[in-house]
Amino acid sequence: MASFPATSAWTAAAPRWPSSSKRSPGIDGIFAANDLMAVAAIEEAVERGRVVPDDLAVVGFDDVPVASTTHPRLTTIRQPLDALGRQMARLLIDAAEGREATSLVLATELVPRQSA
Repeated sequence: MASFPATSAWTAAAPRWPSSSKRSPGIDGIFAANDLMAVAAIEEAVERGRVVPDDLAVVGFDDVPVASTTHPRLTTIRQPLDALGRQMARLLIDAAEGREATSLVLATELVPRQSA
């Protein structure tokens, strides 16, 4: 698994993030661009004395395997990766054969766990 410093995800948010474990008008939820960033958010929250999800709700995106092994387990959005791959292949073949590209939206699924 790839690794990245959790602090890089918090450069912009840190000034607004209260260090107290009590609820405050500061940040009370994070929707991360992907699950690995969400895991980093949980780790940073714990280091700052926050309790997930009581003080801070965290939601990721992708539903990678690590999402079900974190503590608390990560609430996330699952993408239909098989369908995404099939549709991308179809669109590439269409483009290679000179057909006009089409727009496509695939449904996602909320995977509720304990982090939100």
